[in-house]
Amino acid sequence: MDKLNQTYFQIASGIKGDWLNGKSYHLWYDYITGSSDEVAKDVYLVVILEKQVVNGGFHQYFSNRYGQFSYDTLESLERIGAELMENLLVKAIEVVNIGKLSKEVSAQKQARHIKGTAGSGKGYLDSLEDAQEVLDAVNSGKAEFLGHFHKVIRCMDTVE
Repeated sequence: MDKLNQTYFQIASGIKGDWLNGKSYHLWYDYITGSSDEVAKDVYLVVILEKQVVNGGFHQYFSNRYGQFSYDTLESLERIGAELMENLLVKAIEVVNIGKLSKEVSAQKQARHIKGTAGSGKGYLDSLEDAQEVLDAVNSGKAEFLGHFHKVIRCMDTVE
């Protein structure tokens, strides 16, 4: 087995099967993007992009949930100097990301909390703007996560 495939299978072998269901995609995302091995992460992201696009185009890449990695993949493509594929992925993201979701949190993670885009009865924010406001509050220190499993947020502003 060549070094590229060996590196890909090394990181891919750590993916748990139950992470690939609708409730646990974030575990898959966190495992890949949280890898301290930048080379392995880049290899994984670029290989899945290539395999998905060759097999079924960008539609397949986004439909099979790999689009959650799209912004991370752009960074990987830039690091390896794959300018043509980077430009193609940017154009694909522009087509898919019609809601202009923040690239700081994957589109999937933001959209699953918006009424009408989340699963039945699961959306609890009214708009993307509300989701971005919550994200900005957490990033600025005005709010904090209270729970790990459900990511409950407490606002730090005092009520007078």
